[in-house]
Amino acid sequence: MRRAKTGWRLALIHERASFAEISSKPILGVWAPFDFWATWCGGCKVEIPWYEEFQDKYRKDGLAAIGVSMDDDGWKSVKPFLEERKLNYRVVIANQDLTTRYGGVPSVPMTLTLLIDRDGKIAESHAGMVDKDAFENKIKMLPQESTAK
Repeated sequence: MRRAKTGWRLALIHERASFAEISSKPILGVWAPFDFWATWCGGCKVEIPWYEEFQDKYRKDGLAAIGVSMDDDGWKSVKPFLEERKLNYRVVIANQDLTTRYGGVPSVPMTLTLLIDRDGKIAESHAGMVDKDAFENKIKMLPQESTAK
């Protein structure tokens, strides 16, 4: 298992984790798309099944998708949404530390997706709805790029 020297650190996340808990624990050698979304965002609801698909397809390769909710009322909106949707990846609630860390996250529905490499660094950043095929190609390339360093 490799540890990140700088940048984001990933950890196993329990249902009630905050983003601060994710970013302060040791990396597990995984790579992850971080999808910033909200329960009321139409484009976000289009993307969610894609991240579920990526999670299923690339989990064995070390992918660990994480949804970061931007809902103002946090778990009050997110918990019923998750009970209905039964996502196959972890979801956390965004906090001020998170939005400050990267110079602010665009307001939803301007979604943001970050692709974090195995070293805990941002390998890709995309504002707005991703192009599914193009983003999947980046996901496929990331493990090779991380191990080639």
